[in-house]
Amino acid sequence: MRRLAIIAALAAACASAPAPTPPAPVAAAAAAPAPAPWTRTRPPPPLSRVAIAAPSVTRVTLDTGLHVVVVEHHRRPVVTVNLVLAHGALADPPESLGMTFMAVHLASDFYETMGVNDMPGDERSFRRRVAELGGTATFDVESDYSSIQIAGYSADTAKYLRMIVDAVRHPRHGARSFDARRDMVLDLLDSIEAEDPEALRLLIAQSAFGEDHPYARLPIGTTETLNALELQEVMEQQQVVFVPTGSTLLIVGDVKASEVIAAVKSAFGNWQGYKDLTPMPRVQQPALPRNTSEIGFVERKSASTLLTCALRPLPEVSGDDPALEVLTAILGEGFGSRLGMALREENGLTYGANAEIVRRRQASALIACSALHGDKGREGLQLFRAAFERLRENPPADDEVRRAKALRLAEIESSYDDVLTSTRTWLKALTLGYGAPRLEQERAGIEKVTPKDVLRVAHAIFKPKTIRWVVSGDHKIAAQAVESSGAGKLKPYVPGRLEHAAQ
Repeated sequence: MRRLAIIAALAAACASAPAPTPPAPVAAAAAAPAPAPWTRTRPPPPLSRVAIAAPSVTRVTLDTGLHVVVVEHHRRPVVTVNLVLAHGALADPPESLGMTFMAVHLASDFYETMGVNDMPGDERSFRRRVAELGGTATFDVESDYSSIQIAGYSADTAKYLRMIVDAVRHPRHGARSFDARRDMVLDLLDSIEAEDPEALRLLIAQSAFGEDHPYARLPIGTTETLNALELQEVMEQQQVVFVPTGSTLLIVGDVKASEVIAAVKSAFGNWQGYKDLTPMPRVQQPALPRNTSEIGFVERKSASTLLTCALRPLPEVSGDDPALEVLTAILGEGFGSRLGMALREENGLTYGANAEIVRRRQASALIACSALHGDKGREGLQLFRAAFERLRENPPADDEVRRAKALRLAEIESSYDDVLTSTRTWLKALTLGYGAPRLEQERAGIEKVTPKDVLRVAHAIFKPKTIRWVVSGDHKIAAQAVESSGAGKLKPYVPGRLEHAAQ
């Protein structure tokens, strides 16, 4: 009853309420103003300089020749322990390519008794022992160096040091692990023809440095050299690689330098190695391309994108060139770059484009890549090629240089943000032969770069017919894009060529 009374009262109130007043007539709407023409928003200027909070660094050299670097970084209770060895794949004899790779990676396995009681339970592998402590172990072989890294909790630093010195003083090796690792690498080499990502990486390396250049070789070796490799050769190579002379032990993390140095001296003080350091060979500078009308091609069946890469060997470049770094950022780094504007912002042909300088200890190359919309491959390829020509013809504007310099300076500012970035900063310096990061020198060089400096480098590098091109995608789309744009003719990549060239 109460609910009915409330409803009746509401109805009566509505009935007695005055009718709403109709709105006054509205004058005819004025014509909408024409939209203002689109203009590009100027990029913001670089932020004011912030001093790099460089961590405390302690450096000593043991009597054995081992260099020790301790970088204290106390934000989190983590650490990386890195042993950078001065021997890399470049020193492998032509008939034994892959020998250093096998020697280093066997050291991550388990001990074998060389045929006597050879069971998996004889000893946990190096990798498993690190994992049981909550860390990760990485063994790596590159052209210029080899390395062992353990990343984990700083409380276990002393344990990691003992594990690494045990790995290099008493290297693991055995017939069963040798056969297993060699079979794994051979399977990888056999499958490269069907594996587009690995085949594409090989083609890019060949195009960047040249098909016959040592930096285009695979550190893992070739089918022929691995099949001929014997365990005894690998064991002897371990004695060549694992020597303290010329090597650096880098510890980065939440540690105290005095405690770590004491632990290093206790663990590594009597590590002598078996042989003196074998000097790494000198390599020639990469040659400029002879036939730029041949476009390297790796097929990706039914792909909707056309991955396009421009590769320029840099025989003219020795060491760091700040103007080249700024030029690379102008060409293809972030929003507002030349490639980004031409391919993404203005035409919507890609999600992004990137350009970088790939540095090795004795040579460098420029690589710029973008995954273009497959249906508009011709337009995208033409715009891509035109971006290089325009950098040579049209000097970069002041705002382009400011933006590029800001990006490079921001990278320098972030060099010591955390343990991982600090580790990468130091490893880069060590593996390129600098001995230590040169951040202030890099900063000063970048700050001095002018548009005139950038144009000078662009004139030297982007000369006609000095760039190799690589595309990857559906064969029909790639052929139409390349031929209709006048870029040249596709040259399908045959991975096996690298094996023969390396010998």
